[in-house]
Parts: sequence; C-alpha cells; structure tokens
Amino acid sequence: MLTGSRQIMATLVSITLLATVTACSSSSAAANAGDSSAPLAHLVPKTIMEKGTVSVATTAFNAPFESLQNGEIVGFDVDMANDVGRRLGLKFKFVNTAFDGIVPAIQGGRFDLAISEIYDTPARAKIVDLIDYAKDGSILTVPKGNPMVIKTPEDLCGHTVAVITGSAEAASLAALQKECVGTQITTRSFPELTSALSALISGRSDVLYGPGAGSAVAVAKSGGGLETLGTLTESHFVGIVVPKSEAQFRDAIMSALKAMIEDGSYAKLLAKYNIKVAGLSQITLNGK
Repeated sequence: MLTGSRQIMATLVSITLLATVTACSSSSAAANAGDSSAPLAHLVPKTIMEKGTVSVATTAFNAPFESLQNGEIVGFDVDMANDVGRRLGLKFKFVNTAFDGIVPAIQGGRFDLAISEIYDTPARAKIVDLIDYAKDGSILTVPKGNPMVIKTPEDLCGHTVAVITGSAEAASLAALQKECVGTQITTRSFPELTSALSALISGRSDVLYGPGAGSAVAVAKSGGGLETLGTLTESHFVGIVVPKSEAQFRDAIMSALKAMIEDGSYAKLLAKYNIKVAGLSQITLNGK
C-alpha cells in the first residue's frame, strides 16, 4: 500500500497519464474531422462532420458511373461525390460491394451512403431515401445482327436473359415472366454488369437486359460485336441512397448537388463522361 508522499506522487502520475491520453484522443479526432470552413459545412450533422470521412457502398463494374482502373474506383459517381464532399468539407470513401447487398447494408448501418447508379423505385423509396441526381433506363443488348430477332421485352419468352441481381431489370423480367405462354424466360443473374456482359458475349445468354448508359459504353467497346435494341424500355431516376434516419445529412447533400447545377460543375461532369442525356435540371427526392 502506498502512503504519504508516494501516494500523492502516484496520483499525480495517473492524472498526468489520463490527461495525455485524453489530449491525444482529442487531437486524433480533430485530425480526422471534416473541414468546417467548407462553403456548406454548416449544413452537415455534427456526428458526420466529426468523423470527416463518409463510407459509400458501390458496385464498381458499371462504367461510366463507376468502374475499376488499376484497382481504383473511378467514374462519374466518384467525381460527383468528391465535388459534393469538397463543398460539405467531407471525404467520400467508396467501397466495392455486391449490388444486391447495397440497400440492406445501408439499412444495417454498414455504410453512410450508397452511390452506384441505383434506380429510384417505389419499393426502394419505402425503406431508404434516394436523392435523384441523374436519369437512366433499361435497354436490351444483343450480339451484332440480332440473330434471335428480339425487338421488345415481350419477345424474351423462350430466351436466356442476363440481368444484374437485385436490379430493376431483374424485377421487370420476373413480372414479364408471368405473361409468357408456353416457353418461359430463362433468367441468368449476375452480381454486376461486367459478368452479365461476359455471359452475352460467350453465348451463355441470348440477350442482356440492363442499364442504358452502362450498356451503351459496353457496345462502344465491343468492337462491333454487340448492339442495343431501340430506345430505353423503362426510364428511372438514379439516386444516392441515404438512411431515412439521416434527413439532415440528406438535405446537406441535396444542397451541394443543387450548387453544382447552379455553377455549371454538374454539366461539365456529364460532358466529361459523355452522358449529357442522363442529366437533370433539378435535384429531387424519391422521384418527386
């Protein structure tokens, strides 16, 4: 047992150590925090600003919105998020995730946001919020020359169709299946667009039913081996997925996107990735 001056000395040492640890923790937290001097930082919730870095779920196989280059996730969505982050004083960290697991991961709190050309559908808007920042639609892609003579989604009965698991196209195909009489649709589901395209190119699928922008990029890179059929069969807003519990953060992101439209940054990004057709004149929420 310590007594007298020894006990006093031990107490002082403990207090000093505690103060040092607390100071180090505070310094570390401050170093990781967001930039409070950013133009729209005052709109960001305190808890988000304190951690400084926002985790973003994505599926990086859907150029031009996102893809992998030398192991790095790049694309329109990444550039857009970085611009939003600069205005809010935050950093956005993209994490490659299976597409069909993205919304459940947001619901479960594994990520702060999801940005992955995710269509704003009524079913998704019931469980998460979607900030609409672009538009796209579904389109059919086939081998050049359309050997199966497919013209519309109604012609898919009796064919093998590649889709992305958890996509709006997969849901539409399931509904279309009910309309088939006699021969049914054979559905092949893939975790992302790249593998679905590989199935089409290799002949394991007769047709790909997928996102318009990504399919157009694939056709352009196919060297004349693929073609898309007609126009978009469905049109959707594309949204940033935010938990419904984060209304303040959602509104801060919307403000940053609106500022991008107003100062022309948004239009420049669309032009950079050759997707002007996907642009919106205003930012909306849950398709409204």
